[in-house]
Amino acid sequence: KEETLTLNPRKKVLNLNLPCSPCGKKMCPRKDKPLECLEGIEPDEVLLAMKQLEKKV
Repeated sequence: KEETLTLNPRKKVLNLNLPCSPCGKKMCPRKDKPLECLEGIEPDEVLLAMKQLEKKV
């Protein structure tokens, strides 16, 4: 898993580095694993990112 850079220090982008990412589409074109880009990010990863951002505030 990789992280995409953002210019805002109060934001963090989590990214699974999928071949179709970032697609920017409203509907996922993947039939084999639709929405893997969202569902593949674990809740613990989100919580850790939030805690890291709290330290910067």
